[in-house]
Amino acid sequence: MLSLDLGDIESFPFIQQPDSRFISDGMRLLEELGAVKKGSGQSKSPRSKKRKPMTIQLTRLGQQLSRVPLDPRLAAMVLNAQSTNALHEIVIIATGLSIQDPRERPSEFKQKSDESHARFKDKESDFVSFLNLWDYLIALQDLDSKSQFRKRCKQEFISYLRVREWQDLVFQIESTLSDLGIKLPTKMSKSNTQELEEEFIDNPTMERNYRAIHVPILTGLLGHIGQKLIREEKKPTDKKPKALGYQGARNTNFHVFPGSNLFKNTPKWIMAAELVETSKLYARYAAKIEPDWISPLAQHLVSRTHAEPYWDKKQGCVMAYETQTLFGLTIVARKRVNFSKIDAEQSQHLFIQQALVYGDLGKQLPFLTKNLALIESIKEIENKTRRRDVLQDEPELVEFYKQRLPVAVNNRAELEKWLKVNNTELLEAKFSDFSVTEDGSKLVKKFPDFWRQDALTLPIEYDFEPGQEYADGVSVRIPLALLNQVQVKGFDWGIVPYRHELLVSLIKSLPKTLRRNFVPAPNFADAILQRFEEKAVDTNEPLIDSVSLGLFRMTGVKIDKDAWQLNSIAPHLKINFRVVGESGQVLAQGFDLLELQSQLQGKIKESLKKAVDDDIEQKNVDDWTFGELPINYVKKQAGFEVKAYPALVVQDNKINVELLDNAEKAEHEHLKGVVALLIKTLPSPIKHLQKKLPNKSKLVLYFNPFGQIEALIKDCVKTAIEQQVKSKPPRNEAEFFHLQESIGVQLNDLVFDITQKVEKVLFIGHQIAKKLKGKVSLDMIQANAYIKAHLESLIYKNFVSEVGYEKLDDLLRYVKALEIRHEKLKSDAGKDRQIQIELDKVYESYDGLLKRLPKGFPTPADVEEIYWMIEELRVSLFAQQLGTKYPISAKRVKQAINEVLKAL
Repeated sequence: MLSLDLGDIESFPFIQQPDSRFISDGMRLLEELGAVKKGSGQSKSPRSKKRKPMTIQLTRLGQQLSRVPLDPRLAAMVLNAQSTNALHEIVIIATGLSIQDPRERPSEFKQKSDESHARFKDKESDFVSFLNLWDYLIALQDLDSKSQFRKRCKQEFISYLRVREWQDLVFQIESTLSDLGIKLPTKMSKSNTQELEEEFIDNPTMERNYRAIHVPILTGLLGHIGQKLIREEKKPTDKKPKALGYQGARNTNFHVFPGSNLFKNTPKWIMAAELVETSKLYARYAAKIEPDWISPLAQHLVSRTHAEPYWDKKQGCVMAYETQTLFGLTIVARKRVNFSKIDAEQSQHLFIQQALVYGDLGKQLPFLTKNLALIESIKEIENKTRRRDVLQDEPELVEFYKQRLPVAVNNRAELEKWLKVNNTELLEAKFSDFSVTEDGSKLVKKFPDFWRQDALTLPIEYDFEPGQEYADGVSVRIPLALLNQVQVKGFDWGIVPYRHELLVSLIKSLPKTLRRNFVPAPNFADAILQRFEEKAVDTNEPLIDSVSLGLFRMTGVKIDKDAWQLNSIAPHLKINFRVVGESGQVLAQGFDLLELQSQLQGKIKESLKKAVDDDIEQKNVDDWTFGELPINYVKKQAGFEVKAYPALVVQDNKINVELLDNAEKAEHEHLKGVVALLIKTLPSPIKHLQKKLPNKSKLVLYFNPFGQIEALIKDCVKTAIEQQVKSKPPRNEAEFFHLQESIGVQLNDLVFDITQKVEKVLFIGHQIAKKLKGKVSLDMIQANAYIKAHLESLIYKNFVSEVGYEKLDDLLRYVKALEIRHEKLKSDAGKDRQIQIELDKVYESYDGLLKRLPKGFPTPADVEEIYWMIEELRVSLFAQQLGTKYPISAKRVKQAINEVLKAL
């Protein structure tokens, strides 16, 4: 009626008016096929407010559809196939669907007919079965006569009349297509129409590409698609699991017809030529389809929803995820689309927020660089002052750009176009545009940007992220190559603006019994700060000592160092050490500088190697052939002075020239390296001693932990050389050879003297070891174990060189004291036990001191001296008759330990 221009179908004077529902269904089908389109009427005059009702117009496809004598769905399949190589195949399928199926299935020969028709089946498509049947019939016609062909059709349960009808309809449709100007690939069929009974001669199908055939079919069946339902897990109360089916268009649910090839092989998506409702809604003549075929064909029908819009830096625009639904079925899920063309206003908001405010534009623009730098400077003010009310809130920052940019500028390309024709200064912000306050310099005037220690100047970073580890408070940025030069001193004082809060926190960390003497804490913190200014307190001294002294002067209350609960201090009041590599990446960070230095020793050494000349380090040297080794090596790198400490280092029985990161460690290693090099270059005194030592001495020397006298003598040689070297280890070739010559003259005599002293120590030690063997009474077992452990701590492998020449006489006295202790034990085991309890307390304090020492560094001399003080204390307690080098007591030892702890 539309093609004949008969007017509105609802107002047409039918003799018997059709139901309006049928009219609506028909119009809906034509819209689905793209045969019609709706257009709004125009006003009769510009001033008239009345508009004509909506008109319906035929499309080009609709005009052609009206000329093809097939059901609209089938005609649409044919017409949409004209641009493919499968037009002939689609005509065969469409005409086959328009007639009754030529394949017969008599009730008395169901199984036999099914077996005969099985050859035409295709596991993925019922439509291809028509093509298989067509090709079979064409081939059969070429081989058999008319009567034979008729008989074969009957035998194989194929209706001859329906076949003739099918072939005739194919010819008719292809003729119609030719009249419409649609070119067919070849002359598909020919017929002599003089007699109706004349046999048709038709060409077989050529195109068998699955997609090429089924996409045109899908254009007519967009309302007959279905998505496979996922089987739900069977519940205990269910007798049977729920049957599978397909979710169809407009909230329908259907099942594949049992006679279909797809009944057992159910793909995820299918289309069906028709939906027939019997006991269930069944899909007949179905085929597997891919979901990505549907969207391009149904763009005039799909509903679109967009979600999760986001700024895409790479694309330079706001993207979103689009979901397309066709009659309630999701055919496209989460497709990335350009959201800037869909919602310009929301896109501009996201574009400004992410690209301009957050600086994620993906391109450097002068105005944006200045504005981002301004935002960072304001954030730095907030971090320093620990407040979040200086920078304008995000909505105000976004509004700044919205007031200056049109809505169309919602992506990078549009922004660049706008900047070409407008003044960029319009987008350059002032401090007052982005800040709540007018002037921020006053707020951060007292906050330092650098930490200065001796010749080092280290940048300070401020963070304000409460609760995040190492990201809240003050951080000193230390290049890896300078880590070995930074000292602990001064960092416990923090920065001046935080110092009052730090003092308050320190006072509040004290136990309640002490804390109540300093209430209110802020007032005492003010008084201490005033005292610091008046006395000009040295900030290189420990803060705790200065605070303790200040509180003592004010109240008379003495505070022990252990009373301060430093772990309760807020992280932002401590200095965080942030160690960075060459490219600025953070390698490690923490509040304990010594621990970081120990942890990164290997990396520090690698960094020093890169910074200094490569020819300084040498491996496996046999003599001093490497020139002068300065005490330290300084080289400028990236504005910093990198300092390394050359030294001779003994490693795996080889002597190497290496660069170390610590002066004390380098001095310690260099002494051992020089001694090893002298031993290597000097004639060995072992043969001389073997001749000079009496047999009795040789026998005693065999009582050593080495098992062989030669190893013991080597240790004595090492001790003798170290005694001559330690006052001033050589740093150049001349000093080394001079020392070598000097030691060579007196080495034999010096080593002989040492072996005589060692002989006495070993003899007494051997006597004690003999006495400890055998039966022991119960009250002496524990004491004997202490004596044995002490003896093993005095005489062990390499004990001569580790004790040193100057302490050998003292060592003899300590061994004698141990012998006297063993003798006294027999008469008074109880007193020995009481003395040991007192010693255990001293050793507990000493062990606590050792745990506080940084790992990987030589033991300081004052700590070693405390060890010898404890040995003197043993002499005083167990063998007072031997005398001590100086007055000694447990109290003196603990006092010495506390003094070292204060210095740490």
